[in-house]
Parts: sequence; C-alpha cells; structure tokens
Amino acid sequence: MPVLDFFTTLWLASMVCGLFALGGLLIAPTLRGAMPSVSRLTIANVAMFAGLVSRILAGVQVDNLAYALFWTLWLASNAAMVSALRHGIGLDNGDRQLSLLVVAGAVVLHVTALAFASPQPTAIAACLWMAAISIIGARVTWQVKPEFLSRAKVCIGLAFVSGVVGALAHLPMRVGDLLAGRTLISQTPSTYVLLLSVWLALNIGMMLLLYLRLVERVGDLAHLDELTGLLNRRGLSVKMRERRREFGSVVQGAIVMIDIDHFKHVNDTYGHASGDDVLRWFSENLRRFMRHGDLLVRLGGEEFSLIMPACPVNDAKAVAERIRDEFDSRATVICQGVSLRITASFGVAQLGGDGAHLDQDLQRADEALYCAKRAGRNRVQTWSAAIVGAVHPYGASASANLAV
Repeated sequence: MPVLDFFTTLWLASMVCGLFALGGLLIAPTLRGAMPSVSRLTIANVAMFAGLVSRILAGVQVDNLAYALFWTLWLASNAAMVSALRHGIGLDNGDRQLSLLVVAGAVVLHVTALAFASPQPTAIAACLWMAAISIIGARVTWQVKPEFLSRAKVCIGLAFVSGVVGALAHLPMRVGDLLAGRTLISQTPSTYVLLLSVWLALNIGMMLLLYLRLVERVGDLAHLDELTGLLNRRGLSVKMRERRREFGSVVQGAIVMIDIDHFKHVNDTYGHASGDDVLRWFSENLRRFMRHGDLLVRLGGEEFSLIMPACPVNDAKAVAERIRDEFDSRATVICQGVSLRITASFGVAQLGGDGAHLDQDLQRADEALYCAKRAGRNRVQTWSAAIVGAVHPYGASASANLAV
C-alpha cells in the first residue's frame, strides 16, 4: 500500500482516540469520585492518542528510541484500560502489578532500542508485551459476573482476544524482517486498522459497562437510607425477593429489631444535627456485628432491623446480647463535646416461621421490642405467643403487666 494510506490510517486512529480522550477529560472530573474507572479510561485514551501522534511525527524512517517510546505509550494505554475494567467491576487491587508490567516493558523496549541497530527486536518485544497485557485484560473480563453486564463483557472480551491475536499475528512479520536483515519497519496499515477496531470496541464496551454500573448505582440509591447508607424499607423488600429467588422458598432465620433508648432526649438536648451524628455512629457500630448475607435496615427514626437468614432465634438473641453489651459498657459518642453512652433495646423473632410473611415477622419482632422497652429498656426480648395479648404491635398496651 502507498505510504499515504499508512499515515491516513494513523491520523484516523489518532482522531478517534483524541475524541475519546477529550470526552473523558470533560467527564472525568464529575464522575471520578463515584467511578474512579472513568479517570483510568481517560488516561488510557490520552496515552493511546499520544502514542499515535508520536508515531506520525516519527515519519517513515523511525528512530529506535522513538519507536520504543510510542510502543511504551501503547503498553501504558492498554494497561490503563485493564485497570479501568478492574475498577469498573469492583476489582481494585491489581494496579501495582499492571504498573510494574508496564515499567518492565518500557525497560525492555528501550534496552533493545539501544542494543540493536535494527528496530525489529524492539517490535518483537512490544508484540509479546502487548499480547501479555491483552491476555490479562481478557482474564479480567471473564470475572464480570452480573448478567446485566453480559453485552459489555462480550464486547470487551472479544476486543482483548482480538488484541492478543493481532499482536501474535504481527510477530512473524517482525521476525521475518529481522531474519532478512531489514533495518526499517515495514509499514502495515492493516495493523493500525486492527488497532483502531480493537480500541473502538474496548471504549464502547467500557462505556456500556460504566453506564450500566451507573444505572445500577442510581437504582441502589433508591434502596438506601440517605443518612446512614443502610437499606431502607424498599431496599429490604428488594433484597428479600432476591433471597427468596436464591433459596427457592421462604427465607428462614431470625429478625432482630433495634431501637435507640431515649433518642428523643438526644434530639431535644443537643439538636437534630447531633441526633443525625448519633444515628450514623450507631449504624456504623451495628455493621460490625453483621455476618455475610445479613441485611441491616433503617426502618425509620431511631429504629433498625438486622435480618439474619439461616440463623436460629437463640443464636440471634446471643448476637443481640453482644450488641447490647457493646453499647452498654464500651461504646460512647461525642455530642457537642459531651461523651454520651448510648444504649438500645432489642426484639428478636423468627424469620419465615409458621408460613408468616416478612411484615408479620417484623411485627412480631416489634412486639418483642416494645416489651423490652416497657421492661426498662437496654435489654433483649424474644417474641413468644404469650406477649401477643399483652402488647399492641404499634405500642398501645392492653395490660399493665407484661410478660418479659
């Protein structure tokens, strides 16, 4: 092909990457706090754009060090893309390894550029390193689990696989040039057509993935309590439906209803802002007692619920006693410079027992909680049929003598 076709392809690829980079630079400052993968995606496009521009500026006769430089930029761009993918799916512990891989690749590329008169060894090393990073990207892609991300997964996975194939397919050509003693890199527009296709697929796949993640996060916000970050009532309903699908039947276990003692006094004495601080502090301390699979809900005001699937009522009562003891004897919160000891009352009931629905189970736990409050607060009460006639589920007592 004529030289013009080669550089036309480079210009086209650089313009596409430049547009992606510009878009990322405009969007990243807004989303980087909530979605750090956006910044990494922007870095990937900036590095790819810089690499393509440096290749154009190098001209037909490429200097060895210039050749090593723009391959280093392309390696960095691919590593940044893999990093964006990792953060996009919640894997945020692989950046160090990717950085070390890029540094090692840069060292190898520049050593070969200095050690050999021909750029072919540098090109061979670049193909191997590019294939290695693409393989890592393909492996990360298959760790994408949620079904709603399947289209993004396929797009990104095929792009990384194509990158591996392209890099390895490019290898025999460079080995052939080396064996033939050629000191110039033969111009291959098809290589950059493949590079552009792969890069387009990666960007489209990543944008789709990040968009779906953002939609998921917005949906999650509707299910979370704004003040504490815990589930709200709507979120509890959604999570319980998921649990029922997971278990294939009624979810059984235990419910612990929790209410902060004398919370109105905190609000009246220190103000509602201090009351909000207490609620946040209280919820953070409650989180420490959750098992994997438990659900912690703020039902409203100072009332919380800990849903414990597959947990016997006696074990849930023991957990409630540990939480009560923690707040009673060790946990304190500072309100306007005053150290307060916050206590709580607990009602424990069975979850999914006797064919009861979730609302009925919550009502029973609430009845037990009310008994604990009437008995003096700062205690744990387990629900039983004996208390049904003694306490109204909404707090109106039918008898002055409660069985506690």
